[in-house]
Amino acid sequence: MTTVVVATDVPAFLMNVILNYPYYKLGIIKRGALHLSLNARVAGLPKKVLDFDAQECMSYFDQDIVDIINEIDFSKMTRRQLDSFEVEIQNAIKE
Repeated sequence: MTTVVVATDVPAFLMNVILNYPYYKLGIIKRGALHLSLNARVAGLPKKVLDFDAQECMSYFDQDIVDIINEIDFSKMTRRQLDSFEVEIQNAIKE
């Protein structure tokens, strides 16, 4: 596990994944696909424009993946967007 910096507005479902999912169990191809998928998905979501509050946590995820998540302004997302994003994350980490 490594220390990562996570925005405090990250929803509980996603914090749970960041804190508990054994990211290292994903093969290198699946990790790369997750990275590309997140980058593509974030392009269509609201983004933070200013500094944000953050906290340090222990995680198996790499900081670069968490940084992509930190870009998202979850407070400006609709319930439908949040639900859709949750489903996509859950599908992406299925083994």
